[in-house]
Amino acid sequence: MRKAVLIEKRVVVALYTLSSTAEFRTIANLFGIDKSTVLELLYDFVNVINDVILPQAIQYPTSLTGTTEMINGFWQNWNYPQCIGVVDGCHIPIYPPSEYASDYYNYKGWSSIILLVSNLFITLSFASLEVFYLERLLTMFSSV
Repeated sequence: MRKAVLIEKRVVVALYTLSSTAEFRTIANLFGIDKSTVLELLYDFVNVINDVILPQAIQYPTSLTGTTEMINGFWQNWNYPQCIGVVDGCHIPIYPPSEYASDYYNYKGWSSIILLVSNLFITLSFASLEVFYLERLLTMFSSV
């Protein structure tokens, strides 16, 4: 029976994968696991971030009143009209899904996702860790 991958190793593999442009095969060899395990650990990590951590740390305006307060606050404090948040210039490089590749193409000439957005109070307010392309990779791996 195969040994379970320790949680510390799971997190390290996922963070290394997200921060690197290395192929899954290279990462798998580096950590002594199978390349399909790299994808599985990455997928699990991103889902935990989206499902568990983000709802605790990120607060979207939940009502029209909250949205209106953000819009008014941006106007009063920063003179930005009709604004509820600002996007940081942080682009995370990705391999986009082929059918939506143009949606991920940035002004720098490569495909990316934007990870962080700030609210009126200059704190992390929204985040988007796109898993669509990971799901596509998972589908590709399962057909091999």
